[in-house]
Amino acid sequence: MLAVDFEQSTVNDITETLDRLGLHRSADELVVVGGAAMAAFGIKRLRETDLDIAVTESLLDHLKHDDRWTEAVSEKKVGPSIKSRKAGTARIVGEDYCGVKTQPGDISAIRMPLNDGIYPVTTEELIKEGLPLGGGAYRYTKPQRILDWKLALLESNDHQVDKEKHLKDARRISHYLLTLALGE
Repeated sequence: MLAVDFEQSTVNDITETLDRLGLHRSADELVVVGGAAMAAFGIKRLRETDLDIAVTESLLDHLKHDDRWTEAVSEKKVGPSIKSRKAGTARIVGEDYCGVKTQPGDISAIRMPLNDGIYPVTTEELIKEGLPLGGGAYRYTKPQRILDWKLALLESNDHQVDKEKHLKDARRISHYLLTLALGE
């Protein structure tokens, strides 16, 4: 297994944001995924992305009754998801993912696998293999898993998938992994 490199200040920002939403006691029921996990590993900047967490069914049910969260509105029902009413760490207008309008700084809780069938990995699998970084309570999806997910999105025939964004992310992750493997 490769040693990982991560950005402690980014991990601290994510931790503070999730703690502010009362998630510390539920840290074993969630994993940071996607762009925020990439940011934690120093692959992209946190201000370029939203903060997505994959959550267990019980945590999703709990958050639905927490007034800090609201049901996400999706043009294409990809699965259960909710968005935080509080903003995260960024303020730049961003992309659209499967009909759910998000912007960097948004915080979304999703249940895996999504109904789109593109990446059939469960939340529980992601939590189990996630890495705790910097001594924190929260787990982060490994770059190898994120790369696999990005490649699945690139191979999909879904016209709503932003192929350019996912290709750019896949290249960034590949560069990160090669740098680790070569010890540069």
